[in-house]
Amino acid sequence: MKDGTLLSVIVPVYNGGRYLNACLESLSCQTYSNLEFIIVNDGSTDGSQKVIEQFCERDSRFRLISQANAGVSTARNNGIDAAKGDWISFIDCDDWIEPNTYSDLMEQICTNQADAAMFSYSVDYVGQQPQEHRFKKDVCGVIGNEQAMELIYRVAPFSVTKVYSRAIIGDTRYHIDIFRGEDTIFAIEAIKNAQRIVCTDTPYYHYVQSEGSAARGKITARQLTGSVALKWMLDFADEFYPMLHNSGVNGYVNIMIELGYDIFYFRFEDKSILKAWKLECKKYRKEVYAINGRRSVLGLKTFLYCLSPRLFYFVMLPFRKIKHGQ
Repeated sequence: MKDGTLLSVIVPVYNGGRYLNACLESLSCQTYSNLEFIIVNDGSTDGSQKVIEQFCERDSRFRLISQANAGVSTARNNGIDAAKGDWISFIDCDDWIEPNTYSDLMEQICTNQADAAMFSYSVDYVGQQPQEHRFKKDVCGVIGNEQAMELIYRVAPFSVTKVYSRAIIGDTRYHIDIFRGEDTIFAIEAIKNAQRIVCTDTPYYHYVQSEGSAARGKITARQLTGSVALKWMLDFADEFYPMLHNSGVNGYVNIMIELGYDIFYFRFEDKSILKAWKLECKKYRKEVYAINGRRSVLGLKTFLYCLSPRLFYFVMLPFRKIKHGQ
């Protein structure tokens, strides 16, 4: 295709550390020519600002926006507002993408007159073999809205593994009061407006599992908002995509159980939320059994958690230590 359509790539940066250079280098090497890279420095205190400035000096496609630390959602929203492209994509500052990512995706979008693209990814563990997560062949090609939404709910929740037309984004922005699962909510709200979506099994995106990744580390009050995100997804499915109700229930119950485990594991002081989560799990317990079976993994987890979140933690702790080689 002709490289005439501008694509804006938004990169929120907070203390990007040793991975930031690789991320920005992977952008500078893109074979698609009509790109702008909006790098939003979210109040970094390491050397990230200097690294970004160096890329801006050597490559005019890079633009720097600096803001006081306000979180990744605010950074992405400011990037969207500053973007000039008719197409928008995102990448996290400790990840990287293949050189042909945007040339391939924009070619497929243009050829198929699509509103968005969804692509596969690889999880790169430091010092270990990468694990590819590919879409099944039977969903690749041009898919419709409901099928794309089903993929988001079940296997493709990340907002970074997609390219969006500005038209389907519209006024959609990241929720600044949710700090876990907010990227999935954004993807859902945007893709809801798409009719034709290109889906490919090529793992263009490399999700680097570093010690500084947002999904790792001790539990925080912000991470507990993951339960709010999954409840939002359940309510959204019930209103617009009833066929995804079961996925919504499973996701909602599972996140409460897993966060409940983390509250004990990381010795989070405020355990008051556990009572409310236990009541919520009891509310959906029969549905979980009906959907998955009582002896399924989620069925057993739900049974134990509804008896006692503390009991669930102590029962699961030795099994998880064995699983993670501790």
